[in-house]
Amino acid sequence: MKNIIIIPARKGSQRLKNKNLLKIKNKTLVEKTIDFSIKIKKVDKIIVSSDNKEILDLAKKYAKILFHKRPKYLSKNNSLITTVVNYLDNILGKQFINIMILQPTSPYRSIKDINNQWLKFIDLKKKYKSIASVSMGKNNEKKKFKIIKNILIDQKSNKNKEFYQANGNFFISNMNFIKKYNKFIVSGKTTASVIEIKKNSIDIDTEKDYKQALRLYK
Repeated sequence: MKNIIIIPARKGSQRLKNKNLLKIKNKTLVEKTIDFSIKIKKVDKIIVSSDNKEILDLAKKYAKILFHKRPKYLSKNNSLITTVVNYLDNILGKQFINIMILQPTSPYRSIKDINNQWLKFIDLKKKYKSIASVSMGKNNEKKKFKIIKNILIDQKSNKNKEFYQANGNFFISNMNFIKKYNKFIVSGKTTASVIEIKKNSIDIDTEKDYKQALRLYK
């Protein structure tokens, strides 16, 4: 299992209860993400990591997807996805090389764009590498970046009114990067993938986000 997609879908959520099980057009956000992940090329295994019984029971519907019950100590509000990735890699034989994270809370994605980014990433001959999807930001609670030569750089000054933020659409990294930095985004190291379509930059974290996602469904 070299090329892995991980769909993190824990039960708890601080702002919006059971957000991974919210529905858009009769499908939960988890199901939409799984259906999307199946279309991505050159993937050895798709793993859903969850502590939610309803999500884990989807294994009956998706026979080729690995549903793994996440332990309680990795299901807290402050649990890092990188820690979950390392945990899964360890228990599954330390075979992971390239990892894509698809969060259920990003319901709209471009299969063409993600396939292009993923295939280029796999072929890239670098020991430490990562790509993160970003868009123009407004959220003061999220980290701010500028982009220089297609690389994300921390935006420490407030003088520049334009800045980018990770939108959760996708994160791609290799295990070397995760083990070295324990992050998906490192200033000066991570390549930016700018998403300009507003619909595809939605990350559902509040009731307002969810209502916006419903309005934009086509």
